[in-house]
Amino acid sequence: MKAAITWVENLDEVEKGRVGVVGLSLGGVVAILTASQDDRIRAVAAWSAPADLSEVAKGVLGGVELEEVASRGYLDLPSGYRVGYGFVSEAYSMKHAVLSAVSKISPRPLLIVHGTEDQVVPPSHAERLYKTAGEPKSLFMVEGADHTFSRWELQWKVINHTVEWFEENLK
Repeated sequence: MKAAITWVENLDEVEKGRVGVVGLSLGGVVAILTASQDDRIRAVAAWSAPADLSEVAKGVLGGVELEEVASRGYLDLPSGYRVGYGFVSEAYSMKHAVLSAVSKISPRPLLIVHGTEDQVVPPSHAERLYKTAGEPKSLFMVEGADHTFSRWELQWKVINHTVEWFEENLK
């Protein structure tokens, strides 16, 4: 991610000091973790990001024991995706990493976007991130939205809100 920030910063059409990041789900975690360590990121938008990866990993396992995932080497998700044991194991070990990182983003602005009907990462995660983050921060709960804002009208609502937020916060 840091290499991507360097690349973006060096583009002629990008004004220095006006780099923001947005990430969905685990991408939101990556955005938060990276911004906590890289001041070149001037604003962060996290969509459907978990506050505690270990909780989400336990939910994703759906009753499958971690040892079983280890012996198989992977876990098939209900969505059809397959994740390796290393990812699941790493998620378990990162219990407090996201909350610790989100507290380090301030004084840079943070936007947290989450669907009220998210069954993958419950909305309580957004509330925990918001509570832990310093100012300036904004919480945008999208009524009726699932984890990926799968209805097109909700996608546009999230995209438009996020673009307007970046325009305001990367002046």
